[in-house]
Amino acid sequence: MPQQHVRGPRHASSPGEQGRSRRPRRDGTGPAPEPRLLAALTVAAYRTVCATSAGRLLAGERAAGIVDDHRRRPTAAFDALERAFPAPTA
Repeated sequence: MPQQHVRGPRHASSPGEQGRSRRPRRDGTGPAPEPRLLAALTVAAYRTVCATSAGRLLAGERAAGIVDDHRRRPTAAFDALERAFPAPTA
């Protein structure tokens, strides 16, 4: 019996999409990112910030010395995500 090749969601494309990049363009046009991917990256960014701050506290740093950095790092991470995955324009 011949094997059938099944394309999963990662490899599926319609004839109109062949040869085109699925990555959003910098101007916000193009396909939107996979919602679960964007959610996972957002959670990973926040988790990394929290784990880093907790590690610094456990290493003996005072909370007063960490708080400004802890507040700045999520903003920087979310700004990077926004640049990487700009909101699609209508």
